[in-house]
Amino acid sequence: MSGIYETVIKNTKKIESLIEEKLNAEGKGLYEKTVSVEEYIEQEIVRKIRRIATIRNKLMHEDNFELADMVSFEDDCKEVIYYLSTTEFDLSDIPRSVESDQSRNSRVCKSCGAETKPILRIINGGWFTREKIRHICAICGEDMYITGGGRTWLASFIFWYFVIGIIGSMIFSIGFSIINDGIFLGTAEVLVLLAGFYWWWKRKKGKG
Repeated sequence: MSGIYETVIKNTKKIESLIEEKLNAEGKGLYEKTVSVEEYIEQEIVRKIRRIATIRNKLMHEDNFELADMVSFEDDCKEVIYYLSTTEFDLSDIPRSVESDQSRNSRVCKSCGAETKPILRIINGGWFTREKIRHICAICGEDMYITGGGRTWLASFIFWYFVIGIIGSMIFSIGFSIINDGIFLGTAEVLVLLAGFYWWWKRKKGKG
């Protein structure tokens, strides 16, 4: 376990230092640093960094956590480190003054009215929900805003599968009822005509 621990910490520290060095990222941890500059990084790399940070946090804070696929983790780390090391980022449009940093990273909390940099809380996704990030006010502790979340493609597929199935069943039932009613009415009309004809024939025969 100690070998896995050392590997995870070593790679996350390397990634964190590269983000600070190459992109002047700010924040308390790898998540916050990535969020502060994610608009300048390819989205696939951002997703990998978030997965790496999630594994690091679980390893640090969960007693029974076990890293199931060490090879995939190391592959993600190598790809991220290579990308950050070799990519020349255009820093000309990244504001670096204290005033511009504050305006870029700070938000006004609707609950308490304070202007503060939100604290991030990551809610991991699963089979049916995407990863969600709560941006929490550092003053009052209320949610300032939430990013991410929503249904995954699997959840959307299952949802629309059932919706389309229910609508299709309703349409089929209505159509079948209309057809049945039409057949019933047609049969009733024929029976009335036959009864009328029989009554007329019997009456005529009786007169004859």
